[in-house]
Amino acid sequence: MAAVASGRWRGRIAGAWRRLRNGGGAFAQGIAANFAAERDRHPLWLVVALGAGIGLYFALAEEPALWTGPAVLMGLVVAFSLWQGHGAAWLLAVPITMALGFSAASLRTHLIDAPILDAPLGRTVVTGTIAGMAGGETAERILIAPEAIANHPDRPLPRLVRITLRGEAGTLWPGQRVRIKASLEAPRGPVAPGAFDFARWSFFQGIGASGYALADPEILPAGNEGGWMATAESAIAAWRLGIARRIRDALPGSKGAIAAALFAGDRSFIPQEDLDALRDSSLAHMLSISGMHMAMVGAAMFGLVRALIAAIPYLALRIAAKKWAALAGLLATSLYLVLSGAATPTIRSYVMIALMFGAILADRPAISMRVVALSALIVLSLWPESLLDPSFQMSYAAVIALVAAFEKAKQSQLGQWTAERGFLISMVLYVGGIALTSLVAGLATAPFAGFHFGRYASYGLIANLTAMPVASLLVMPFGMAALALMPLGLEEWALVPASWGIALTLAIAHEVASWPGAAILVPAWPIGALIAVTLGGLWLCVWRGVWRLWSAPLIALIFFTSFVHRGPDLLIEGEGRNLALRTREGELLLAFARPSFSAEQWLRLAGDGRLPGEARGKKGDPLSCYKEACIGTLEGETRNWRLAWAGDRASLAEACATADILVTPLRAVHCEGPAHIFDAARLARDGATALWLRGDRILINTANAERGKRPWSRAPSIQ
Repeated sequence: MAAVASGRWRGRIAGAWRRLRNGGGAFAQGIAANFAAERDRHPLWLVVALGAGIGLYFALAEEPALWTGPAVLMGLVVAFSLWQGHGAAWLLAVPITMALGFSAASLRTHLIDAPILDAPLGRTVVTGTIAGMAGGETAERILIAPEAIANHPDRPLPRLVRITLRGEAGTLWPGQRVRIKASLEAPRGPVAPGAFDFARWSFFQGIGASGYALADPEILPAGNEGGWMATAESAIAAWRLGIARRIRDALPGSKGAIAAALFAGDRSFIPQEDLDALRDSSLAHMLSISGMHMAMVGAAMFGLVRALIAAIPYLALRIAAKKWAALAGLLATSLYLVLSGAATPTIRSYVMIALMFGAILADRPAISMRVVALSALIVLSLWPESLLDPSFQMSYAAVIALVAAFEKAKQSQLGQWTAERGFLISMVLYVGGIALTSLVAGLATAPFAGFHFGRYASYGLIANLTAMPVASLLVMPFGMAALALMPLGLEEWALVPASWGIALTLAIAHEVASWPGAAILVPAWPIGALIAVTLGGLWLCVWRGVWRLWSAPLIALIFFTSFVHRGPDLLIEGEGRNLALRTREGELLLAFARPSFSAEQWLRLAGDGRLPGEARGKKGDPLSCYKEACIGTLEGETRNWRLAWAGDRASLAEACATADILVTPLRAVHCEGPAHIFDAARLARDGATALWLRGDRILINTANAERGKRPWSRAPSIQ
């Protein structure tokens, strides 16, 4: 009987295996059939592979040798040439493109090689030429190309130094030589492991030091430093600044500040309450000169020139109106690019719009996934660091989703229904187009907004549906007219009507932002979840067959992760001057109420909308502070940990005797009591630090461990 039963089970297992194998074979055949049916979409994935190679480069713990990428690339090309007659040789296209992306990123870093200040300078004098200017609501910042920095002898000078002035810039202009007393330090790293690395961003901008002015700048006689290129850049920057100031003079207050942002790329002096309202209503994208503004300018010029040609029968019968209009649109967007300051996000938008006009000139579809892929290929090849930029991720997520929706609508009956339409249908389509665009773009950018900024705008569809017609029909046309009238001194004639649209847009933003639940705060989730959602979104948008719905599990992962992911139990600032403790209920408690960038970002990463002052621990909480000392309790699953922060020598001596975990901005010499000590020396080496309680153990991760030994992560020495 046992032998018979054993035989039955073996038969059942063998049958199940045959069914599984046959089913697996059918499944594989289905994948192969779907893959072959969409052969024309295969090249689009090579851009994804290029981005994967760039991402691999930035994920390395140490800077690779410059020859690493080209060597791998050469080996793959040789393998491809040897296997060229083999049917599977095409599979090497993906690793070859990844190697190209890796090599491009490595070469870009090597070419930048911007020196970074290696030690803080508490009091120094910077002499150089103003390369750029920007401002905030209360102070302005200048970028200086330094000629000399006092107390910094025999060391490479940073290419650019960013200095916050004590007040308004007054008579300062780009291109002027200045001498200024300032306090400088290297650009700061992430506020927590895995957070945005401002030092990396600064490195690729050429900024090697930042600080604040100790006195008003002294204007020096002009020199010949920098050559013709620097002179041209300074002249363009001065031209832009002059336009921005004339706009603000004509329109005082927030309307003028927003007009300067829209028409000159200068976001200085926009009141914080307006910025908050625009952000929480999902209208903040209107402030940055991006694809929307480029498209408006290009489309307006395209439509105007085409209409003028059509109105002149002699021209309409003899020239290709559409192509001449495309040339005019390309010229208009090129001028707008220069006027905006040609920042990298604006260049990305310009590349995409320019390719669309180029497609019209080449008699190709202007809106297609290939145009988007080609623009991404150009941008990532020239500026590989853009891959890590939130604006790149959000803009391309929106554009890819919109193009996919456009392609789907074009295939449907909607295209036939709109072939012959009257005024009423045109208006319905216009409003419906804005609604669909806002909905699709909002859904596509939501994961990135949540990851980078920790918030979603709940009523973005309503805000954009009401504000976008105002921007496209009133603000932008009159704004462009104001720029055209500015040489005649008549810009105010057009700026006043534009200000009406800006005022209405601000009213919409403040109204929508005041609604309950306008901004949904979410805690940060792991980068792996964002990568999975990105791949899922690409799978959904790039493929056209039913199998694109297989992306659902990857996209759903972001919702699952947001519920199960728990942030650190303790966060320590990179200088040891503040810390944040997570209670058993999941709430963050700050050691100090003083507003600091780190404290604000910690709360944002936790999905906490409180201000630092509201999140400070009080007496009776698991964390409380008095004078130069803090005591707290980290409540673990199996034990509690005594936490202490010491700001002076007296409290440090006491903490060394009583604490399990010690945090101090001082050097903790001869302190042997605590199990974990985070003092000035350790934090200078490791940067911002995060701790997780796991039973009787503590898991530690640091910002510098995440960053690795890279050109932008050179730790400054301790003074």
